[in-house]
Amino acid sequence: MRHLKKISAYLLMFCLLIGAVVILNGNLRVSAAAVTGEYTLSYLSAGIWTEFDAVAECEAITGIRIQSPSGKGYYLKYATYNSGNSGFYSSVESTATGADDYAGTSDSSKTVQCIKIQVFDNSGNSLDSKIVVMYRVKTATNGWLSWVSNATAAEMQSVKTKYSLDGNLDAKGSYAGIAGNNITALEIRIFEE
Repeated sequence: MRHLKKISAYLLMFCLLIGAVVILNGNLRVSAAAVTGEYTLSYLSAGIWTEFDAVAECEAITGIRIQSPSGKGYYLKYATYNSGNSGFYSSVESTATGADDYAGTSDSSKTVQCIKIQVFDNSGNSLDSKIVVMYRVKTATNGWLSWVSNATAAEMQSVKTKYSLDGNLDAKGSYAGIAGNNITALEIRIFEE
């Protein structure tokens, strides 16, 4: 019995200590989750769609498709800039499920050079926290470029640290890529903070 009381006292002290850490450190978030695997990610190359988990490597990506799972309180809006274009194609929503609902083109001569991804709640309001999409691209000339995101600089840094993402951050970038340089790899990570 005395042993049980001692264990209970230690358990209570441990809980109080954890509570104090949570109260003192407002940045500690225990409910964060990486949810990339819940999405269907795929790329188009030479007329063939290929699914990928988080990282896709291909020399000639012409289209990207991101599909959200049902029941989320938010959706992604994404677009690509392809070679031979003067700007980004129209944005596509991740809730769209039609065969032609993807960013980019089926023209195999127009490879993706830049991509941008934004997050919106179901009322259409842009989100820059709580749902963090980190993405980056690789080019043959420049290697992996810095991560960009829909999120604020503080949220980006928090996610990068918490999930040990390698590479640099570009907190001011609104898209990943360099016009004139074809993407040879793409990495997309989605987090619910």
